[in-house]
Amino acid sequence: MCNACKRCTRGGTAVLFFITEARSAVSIFRKVCGVVKLLVGNTIVLCFCFLFLFVCCFLQLLLLGFCCSKRRTRSRQRTFVCRNDSRPRIAAMKSPIVGSLLATSVAVACTSCAATAGDWEKILLPTRNGTAVCLDGSPGGYYLRANEASKDWILFHQGGGWCGSPDNCASRALTDLGSSVNWGPTYTDVYEGSAMFDTPPFDEFNVAYAMYCDGGSWSGNIDVPYNGTAANISVLHYRGRPLLDTLLDDLFENRGMDSAETVVYSGCSAGGLTTYLHADYIAERVHDVSSNASVLAVADAMFSMEHNDVTDQPHFQPIMQWGYEAWNSSASVNTDCQEYYSQNGTDDGWRCMFGQHASMFVKTPTFIINSK
Repeated sequence: MCNACKRCTRGGTAVLFFITEARSAVSIFRKVCGVVKLLVGNTIVLCFCFLFLFVCCFLQLLLLGFCCSKRRTRSRQRTFVCRNDSRPRIAAMKSPIVGSLLATSVAVACTSCAATAGDWEKILLPTRNGTAVCLDGSPGGYYLRANEASKDWILFHQGGGWCGSPDNCASRALTDLGSSVNWGPTYTDVYEGSAMFDTPPFDEFNVAYAMYCDGGSWSGNIDVPYNGTAANISVLHYRGRPLLDTLLDDLFENRGMDSAETVVYSGCSAGGLTTYLHADYIAERVHDVSSNASVLAVADAMFSMEHNDVTDQPHFQPIMQWGYEAWNSSASVNTDCQEYYSQNGTDDGWRCMFGQHASMFVKTPTFIINSK
């Protein structure tokens, strides 16, 4: 700090110097704030971060007071200089410049904590006369963490597997992965995407966490509800693709994503497959409203392979074959992939429900995260 003192002058240099010091503290304590947020919630973490950063910045000022003193140079101008002795110079704390720096530190601390501790809002989507709904017919939705100061976005898809038969889908419709009836008031997940959302620079992005309730990686597109199921559900709605369109319409028309500069399209597990299936479509929709936006994809898991399980029995193949037809997913998977596997009169488009195949046709820049 003393080397920096030698460069400090009466004007803006001192302010810029201190802002830099305060921001370095912010980068460290944001991680502390993130941990506290998981434990005690957003309201308390805001107060905690503000107090913690304020104390840190005050200590920096105190150190500045000990390290530096004011004296008059030959030109009679006041300046900060470092002393080689160890005598405290608290008088520097009385400087108007130092006072302004303290105010700046408070502003930096407040702004940074607010960005980290943004509140999540649950948003239920319009059902569009029952055409954009979850498996049980309830409205789809997502959790939004908005930051009006940012034009950067994350659209993240929740994971949760797939349903592989009418009875299985009916059972799923009684859970949070097939119905929005019991969704909580705020985002609480601590696994999928949570570390990404709280890590700089993503902690200042707008985040839309799309809840998964169609059972088919947002690919279903059956106009007429399916009847004759079990598990106390008489009707099933395979409406993943209309849900996706309704989600995008709401983000563009009501949440400000139409002016996005960066969009990170991502998901985990079944949401990872959703990323492969729809990345190019999402990029197209984004560029329709924000032509210069950068669209990137992050597929977390589900680079799924089309092969048998450890007992040499097919496991996912029958599920995806059934779902591709039952959900009417042909128009929702990656178009190039579907066309490739439907050549020569064959209809093997169901293979595009595997990350192994779908990823080969994704044009959008994609970062793949997957275990061996």
